[in-house]
Amino acid sequence: MKYWKIAMFSLVTFVFLAGCGTGDMDEPTGDAGRSGDRAPDSGASDADADFDAIRDVEDLRPFLTKHDIAHGDFYLDGNRLVINLVDGTDEIKEFIEAHWEVAYELDFAGVQFTHEELEGAQELLNEHNLYKEANIYSSWIDVMKNKLFITLPSSSQDKVEEIEELIDPEMLTIEIQDLGEEPDIVGAIVKIDHELERILIENEIWFSFDEYSEIVNQGGEALDFDVFEDGMSVEAWHTGAVLHSYPAQGTARKIVVLN
Repeated sequence: MKYWKIAMFSLVTFVFLAGCGTGDMDEPTGDAGRSGDRAPDSGASDADADFDAIRDVEDLRPFLTKHDIAHGDFYLDGNRLVINLVDGTDEIKEFIEAHWEVAYELDFAGVQFTHEELEGAQELLNEHNLYKEANIYSSWIDVMKNKLFITLPSSSQDKVEEIEELIDPEMLTIEIQDLGEEPDIVGAIVKIDHELERILIENEIWFSFDEYSEIVNQGGEALDFDVFEDGMSVEAWHTGAVLHSYPAQGTARKIVVLN
């Protein structure tokens, strides 16, 4: 008898956009963004005017960048396109609306951080080797919540303070994943890849191993990779991130040898 489950993440789909041109416009006043805290720029020529309207979603990001409008990216919510504005005044909103020629209804949300700031915070995790040292399972930018989302195993709970010293806690949503009471799969090992140090369970999922993977017997005694044999029954938990190939592929969090 076997059973398995794969954790799925709800991910926000990010739209990565191409550039747009420039054009004449009325220049609003007030703080427009983090870079220079100035209003949108209007220094384009008449020859470029036709390219200044936002006629496609792909025009939006370069338009915001061109006019130094600080934003935390944007996302689709049904038929609404929501722009996350940082310190967005009514004048800036009206300025964008005046150039909006896309079928989607336009809406705005006030946020604290620009997308560049969140990307910079995410890069700090890599620069300080925290993916390895804190055993970070995953990180991504949640555009709708304007947060950097990080998942850690419960064994890395003590690393949260270090992360929050490095990155403004207001930017973060940290999820601590406890080991589930039920394994992700129970079954027999059908193949062992000694070269890559991974095992295939029930032709369903490959489990690879890292320095944090735990292999034990039913009594909790620590074992090593060499203990595995074809046909051996095991209980297995993965780290949550699974590649949905066939067979699926994941990293072992804990393997319990049953016989």
